[in-house]
Amino acid sequence: MYVSSVAFAKGEDISQYRLKEYSTVEEFQEAYLNKVITYSPVEKPVYSGSLVTITELEQHMGLGFDFRTFVVTSITGKTKKNKDWLDMEWTIEEVGGSFRKTFKVHSGNYTQEIYYYNKDKEFLFRELQFFMLDEWKEDHKSEIGQFFENPLVKAKYEIIDVYLVIEEDPDDIYNKKIMKKYTVQNTISGEKSDFLACEVETLCFKEDLSGSYHTSLVKVEKPSNPSVQYGNTTTVEDEGVTKYGYEDNFISIIILGTSKEFSFTLKNLSDNTLKLIWDDAVFVDYTGRTSRVMHSGMKYSEREASQPASTIIRGASLDEIACPTSNVFYNEDKKEWDIHSMYPSRVSIDTKQVQLMLPIQIKDVINEYIFVFDINYVFNHPERINTP
Repeated sequence: MYVSSVAFAKGEDISQYRLKEYSTVEEFQEAYLNKVITYSPVEKPVYSGSLVTITELEQHMGLGFDFRTFVVTSITGKTKKNKDWLDMEWTIEEVGGSFRKTFKVHSGNYTQEIYYYNKDKEFLFRELQFFMLDEWKEDHKSEIGQFFENPLVKAKYEIIDVYLVIEEDPDDIYNKKIMKKYTVQNTISGEKSDFLACEVETLCFKEDLSGSYHTSLVKVEKPSNPSVQYGNTTTVEDEGVTKYGYEDNFISIIILGTSKEFSFTLKNLSDNTLKLIWDDAVFVDYTGRTSRVMHSGMKYSEREASQPASTIIRGASLDEIACPTSNVFYNEDKKEWDIHSMYPSRVSIDTKQVQLMLPIQIKDVINEYIFVFDINYVFNHPERINTP
């Protein structure tokens, strides 16, 4: 069964599990005496001058910024007629800890101000950050036993526990979020991992799907010009990097495709001057869409401008790059130019193809060389993958 967790990306709402308010001391005692309650900090502290906010009081009380579980060991007070609030005294003891505290609690329509220098630890009940999270756990236990699946991966991930954590907002260290978290178990290896619910669908398969795309030259479509002989393709190892070679009676090229560009060394083997016509060069991505290309020395901001041809005299070589202009963009976050990858954004076991057409002019004839590359994803753990 597939579980969607997108709804929890902004934090878990636990407001319905806050301690409920009653009109008599007896009702409070019946509801909470000897019951387990959980303290949860507010998402963002609020300060209001000399007045004590609930966050300041709870910090002063020593509860801090994480979940803490207590047993209510005492609730005392009297329900008085003709009074629309209750004055009580609560004692709580931490489960598994030594913390024990007695404090005053005012419920109902209590309107007096509670000041920071108040030594009696007075609280408004409606602002206390105590919750019945055992009830939350009970309401979410149906998620235990469900599975996350990915068609590429053999293993499934079963939810074996669900719980809450306090997470710090990466954009605001003073802002805390209550987040749902899963413990999941790999159905093949038995390995257990913990993930936030908003990330589990992706992260639980991250290691299974780890790997990288690799580009390999599979063929070169030579020009229709009959004077160009059929050439040979070769594999060239250069300091541990696999590159690809092609040679005919006109040109020799060593070329490498990366995620963002092609780098190559083009040598003129003919008896005439050769020109690489950049304005007519074309890149075809794995979806079949075409793009112009730009080469080294061009400004990203001028990528659509006309580019002079590169001239290579006989016997000489040219070191260049070719980058699809459609992948060039200005990154507003980084405030700089960047290049999108020409690889698929998702992991795929299917072979994709991209093409680079370089128009090379010899005398008055333009010869279109089309370099066809396969793009394959190589898994770090192929034994974990479902193969067709």
